[in-house]
Amino acid sequence: MADIIKGTGTSHDLTMRDRKRISVTGVTEVVSFDELSVVLKTVCGELTVDGEGLHISALDTTHGTLEIEGSVQALSYFDKKRDSGKSVLGRIFK
Repeated sequence: MADIIKGTGTSHDLTMRDRKRISVTGVTEVVSFDELSVVLKTVCGELTVDGEGLHISALDTTHGTLEIEGSVQALSYFDKKRDSGKSVLGRIFK
């Protein structure tokens, strides 16, 4: 996978319509994708989209935009900078 997307700015937007279509801006890399999940790196951290029948319907590598279609069940972000080096208990008991 690891498609590096050039020309992305520093903004990131995510729009979801009826849990069936997602538009994302600020995408810097497509890490992996299959029918059950799409993992993206964005300017705001790593984004995972979980669902069923997911597919990438549009990808613009020049502007860093992406559209995903399918049945969306969950969206989650992971920011390595914020969580690195801390155990689970360390994050709970700041």
